Amino acid sequence: MKVPSSASTSPSMIVFDKDGTLGNCTQSLYVWVERMADSIVTELIKNGMRNQSHKEHLLSIFYSAVGFDSANNKLVDSSECILSSGTWQQVLEVTISCIRDYIPNAHEKVTHWHETMGDIHAKDEPLVSNLEALMNCLKAQGFTIAICTSDDRKATNFCMKNWNIAHLVDYSICGDEVKEAKPSSYPLQQLCQIANVSADQCVVVGDT
Repeated sequence: MKVPSSASTSPSMIVFDKDGTLGNCTQSLYVWVERMADSIVTELIKNGMRNQSHKEHLLSIFYSAVGFDSANNKLVDSSECILSSGTWQQVLEVTISCIRDYIPNAHEKVTHWHETMGDIHAKDEPLVSNLEALMNCLKAQGFTIAICTSDDRKATNFCMKNWNIAHLVDYSICGDEVKEAKPSSYPLQQLCQIANVSADQCVVVGDT
């Protein structure tokens, strides 16, 4: 693979989106929803809610809010799905708003449940065949490699490790590290500043 250059400016850094570009993280979102729902139900029972229909109603509110179609076990369209389009902070805020009237200290508990889930990305598969070889090829051509994602740092590090590309990525910036997440241009601007390259020296590969 060879990256073409324009007559005026030659690219020096290739910036990849992560979810939907480098890898398929849909499975990890299913795992997150399942584990969060289990934690919510366990806490509801602990707080005395035994009525099954009440629990199911609250879960339906949670599923709808985060963008999960529980009837068909899939995510709703990306434009309406905060799980696939938002940051984890936004997802947690939505989750908290759904249960705060039913579970005391909802903010602390939802944050704790999220932070103790471990590596939910263990089964995420790269979407690019021979991803490590591709990045090695780009590095051999002298390109700086970066990742710009709305996902958080913890999840991004897990993915880079699982896909065996952590040692090949020079820079990465995540949704929980910036004041404005994608689709704002702010993360890319910050990434360019960190890498000391101009925006016209970047090739951006992704769906957002």
